[in-house]
Amino acid sequence: MKYFISLVVSILFLPCAFIGEFLGLILAKIIFNTGIYTSIDFFNEGHMDGILAGAIGGALAGVVVSFIIKNYYHFWSAIILPILYMLLSGFLNFQDGMLDKVLANVVMSAIYIIIVKNLEPME
Repeated sequence: MKYFISLVVSILFLPCAFIGEFLGLILAKIIFNTGIYTSIDFFNEGHMDGILAGAIGGALAGVVVSFIIKNYYHFWSAIILPILYMLLSGFLNFQDGMLDKVLANVVMSAIYIIIVKNLEPME
């Protein structure tokens, strides 16, 4: 039963990640407009926006999913759907030449996995 519940709750990854990514893009635009990281070329070219958005999206999704599955926790069931989504999305973005989106997806999935793994409930 815990496998099924963890798998179903992991479907919440997508809406939470999209909301977090939206908030991350807004925050990145605010930071960029204040001139905090305009002196570094990597940040000036717009790569930091995707990385920050991916980090916030992965963190929000990880916290929400971990909070909901705290009583029915199974790590592999909780990450299988997000990993499949990230692999498909990364492949399609790589095919289109959008490497900054691939990097944002890698950051998002890594932070999601770290949070889900570290917020594991005590048994």
